[in-house]
Amino acid sequence: VEAMLFHLQEEGHIAAQGRVDPRYLNALSQQSIMFFRLKANVCVVTANEDILGAIQRNDIFIGGLAGESWSRLSTDFY
Repeated sequence: VEAMLFHLQEEGHIAAQGRVDPRYLNALSQQSIMFFRLKANVCVVTANEDILGAIQRNDIFIGGLAGESWSRLSTDFY
């Protein structure tokens, strides 16, 4: 995995996407540069206008909370 990412970087790529063979998930999840898009939903309630505006513009990153790794909703692919 590290060799593949190094090769992509050396070739000048700034992003890569695609399906992952499950046997590589552990190695990929240990890379600090990886983002995983899971099929999950998020409900946000806020009175903060800045946060609300970012959500409406689709200009927000919503990740898991610290300690949330116990939940299968944050780790399973379904």
